[in-house]
Amino acid sequence: MFKKIKKESIFNLLRIVISAGLIVYLILYVDIDSIYNKLILSNISIILAVILLSFFNLFLQYEKWRLVCYNQLEIKDRKRVLYSLFYGISAGIFTPMKFGEYVARAIPFEGKNIVDVSIATLVDKFIPMIIVLVIGLFVSLYYLVDIKLIELHSLLNLLVFFIFFASVFFILFKTNRKRFISFFEWLKSFKILKKIFDKTKIINLLHGKYFLRILFISLIYHLTFTSQLALLIYAFSNEFNYLLYLYIANLVIFVQVIIPPVALGELGVREGATVYFANSLGLDPSTGFNAALFLFIINFILPSFYGLFFLTKKLK
Repeated sequence: MFKKIKKESIFNLLRIVISAGLIVYLILYVDIDSIYNKLILSNISIILAVILLSFFNLFLQYEKWRLVCYNQLEIKDRKRVLYSLFYGISAGIFTPMKFGEYVARAIPFEGKNIVDVSIATLVDKFIPMIIVLVIGLFVSLYYLVDIKLIELHSLLNLLVFFIFFASVFFILFKTNRKRFISFFEWLKSFKILKKIFDKTKIINLLHGKYFLRILFISLIYHLTFTSQLALLIYAFSNEFNYLLYLYIANLVIFVQVIIPPVALGELGVREGATVYFANSLGLDPSTGFNAALFLFIINFILPSFYGLFFLTKKLK
């Protein structure tokens, strides 16, 4: 027990050191005076708009988690679902690989197995992650075209192939949904796979209404999150070029997903990626640094305080 606590403490300390090291390096690289000047000249009204968007962002996360809880865990209590979400945000930011989020989300669900809640959390994160990877992949390939590392026709060929493949899959799924379900039911005849399917209730995802609602919410969430970063870049640059800023935001989120979360709340990784892409696309590096840091504060630090408040209230 003590060894486990000691190991977790070392991991957390290491994450803090990595984050602090990355932030210090970026401040020295970007120049602290430039960061300060951009902060002073920032557009406060745009920053306030991003803060307001964070509430919509949290609502989307809640609604998605509520659907997953209802379909995967058969939990209908909205209050407990809300507490579960905030507990997860608070714990995830301070633990290695966000492990604490999977455990903390189970706290309000008395009588529910931690493993079941953890698997439901994986399901909750699966579709948004796929969206980030698909969009991020094509945005990244376009970036490689932008900096002349690959030819445009290669990207267009890949895009045509992807659209064709996705269209064929969608048509087959819509016209043969019962066969898809039968196929997964057949896979359940294998003992090892049966345990996985029973835990994840993956067949539920094949039912159109549930899947489409999760997909729709995940798409809106992705657009909201990337728009927040794009607006923050605008707030610190004071030059409106929304499509460019959204382009940078998608590149940053893609990099954030494919790099393991070794730093505290990805602090430093996100800022480094934003500084790099902003600088390479003609913006001041300090603009990218401030935008990413404020995104971390607004979307992660502030919600984690809500979670700590609810948890403290529960323990009293």
